Amino acid sequence: MLKKRIIFKLYYKDSFFCLSRNFKLQKVGDADWLFQNLSFENISNYIDELIILNVDDKNYLDPINKKFQTSVEKLMKKTFIPLTIGGGLRSLDHVNECFKIGADKILLNTSITNKNFVKKCIKKYGSQATICGIDFKYEKRKYFSYIANGTKKYLEVKDHIKIANSLKFGEIFLTSIDRDGTGFGYDDGIIKNLNVKSPIVLGGGAGKSEHLETLIIDKKISGLMTGNLFNFVGVGLLELRNKLIKKNVNLRKIEDVG
Repeated sequence: MLKKRIIFKLYYKDSFFCLSRNFKLQKVGDADWLFQNLSFENISNYIDELIILNVDDKNYLDPINKKFQTSVEKLMKKTFIPLTIGGGLRSLDHVNECFKIGADKILLNTSITNKNFVKKCIKKYGSQATICGIDFKYEKRKYFSYIANGTKKYLEVKDHIKIANSLKFGEIFLTSIDRDGTGFGYDDGIIKNLNVKSPIVLGGGAGKSEHLETLIIDKKISGLMTGNLFNFVGVGLLELRNKLIKKNVNLRKIEDVG
């Protein structure tokens, strides 16, 4: 049985890692800042995976540029957890660079509009290493997906999922644009009637430990994303993990680290 996962998501723009609220970014700091002020080296022991999304529009033609590579490599030098990289990946050269700098998986969002490219990624690296990222909003009693960093409406989510199923992505990462960074809790309504053939990870809205506690036990959920680790500085995340494990949630135990 797959273990449940708690996944931390960071955005990257203009040489800084950022947090997000409704997909509007707030600069936090570089890798050194994360280690010095967020104790990221310690906190990373208590999360299961890390996602870094490069949303720097200035580097559209070269998303895995030298500055981004240096930032990621510095962060991962002290962080020994699986890494997913996404943002602006449009060619196999971009994807190759992701794996060269330490990625275990890639996340594709807007690229779903280029099915041939997705198929090439899955053929070369496997479906287990290729994630479909779906950013969504709830409008007029329906869920719609958005691409291009949440700026362009694409499809009803159920139709987006059909495409993802047909392409055989290894996982589906769903992020609520409306809840993103608000701390109001996850929009779990999105998962109720979806026909998904891959593990689902849900993000957008985590503000306190109770939000993770109540949802991670859902059988449809493989993992939960949060970009709000400030709420877990210190031992908060460790306490949450231990509490969930005592409730028989199938999370990695901390002694499994390393």
